Amino acid sequence: MNLKILLTKSEVAFATGFSESTIDRIQAAGTFPRPVKINGLVRWRLRDINIWEENLCSEQVLEPVQPVKRGRKRLAV
Repeated sequence: MNLKILLTKSEVAFATGFSESTIDRIQAAGTFPRPVKINGLVRWRLRDINIWEENLCSEQVLEPVQPVKRGRKRLAV
């Protein structure tokens, strides 16, 4: 079955873990899938989002994460 699922921006944000403003920035940079417009509504194909995520993950080189030191520095007494 050829099921075409269309997502709103908020659904895309939930699916990707990005905020809607981050999606706007990535889209403005030209690296995010283009949406389709249907009767003035903007939607993204789930298939396009999945392909984009797969390509994004395969391009990234994973590096060890350094722990973040939080809080104030303590003065020596």
